Amino acid sequence: MATIHSSCSQSVACGHSAASVLRKRRASIPPGIFRCVSVSLTGAWLILVLVGCTTRPAPLLKPLDPGSAEHTGTSRQVVSFKRGNRTHRLQIVMQLSSSRLRLIGLSPLGQRLFTLASDASGVTLDAPSTKLAKLDPRRIVSDLELAYWPLSAIRSALPSARRIEQNNHARLVWQDHELVWLAIHDGNDRWQSPVTIYNRVLDYTLHVAPVSASEAGANN
Repeated sequence: MATIHSSCSQSVACGHSAASVLRKRRASIPPGIFRCVSVSLTGAWLILVLVGCTTRPAPLLKPLDPGSAEHTGTSRQVVSFKRGNRTHRLQIVMQLSSSRLRLIGLSPLGQRLFTLASDASGVTLDAPSTKLAKLDPRRIVSDLELAYWPLSAIRSALPSARRIEQNNHARLVWQDHELVWLAIHDGNDRWQSPVTIYNRVLDYTLHVAPVSASEAGANN
């Protein structure tokens, strides 16, 4: 994101400007910004997106206590991930309690692709596919928590070189002076509105949105 990085300071006002630009141009982001484009879809956290990465840096955020989400419940989501010329889609069932986060990835036909669990004992991934089984589940949890968890919980766990800012519906994560991660929600309620995530570290884009009860029933 050359324009944002070169012209923006660390200020909140500048972050708001970046978020506004991306919101207006989300459907036609130039390839040079994140080397990927925003896609409309619903979902949770993409595993399929990261399969092609051979060298992967550590997740931006270490796993947090599920209870610090200040939210509980079960929801179904659809995820669309784009990296380069590849697009992957799947549905996610997310179950969140005060002690455990559980994500179940489903194919369009309803077949289980993986089950991810995060609790006090750690983060685990159970996947029939050997490719998916090699993925680091902490990376999926990191995107999820950065997009949805309260800022206070995130800030207490971020390394000192990183910081997160909230500007209206946009969340920005900075590594020193560089923008490395951005999420834009389409509504005031983070848990009920679609969100588009841009990860500059791994060059991918996710768009996530909850599936309504009527839509979920139609798909069953």
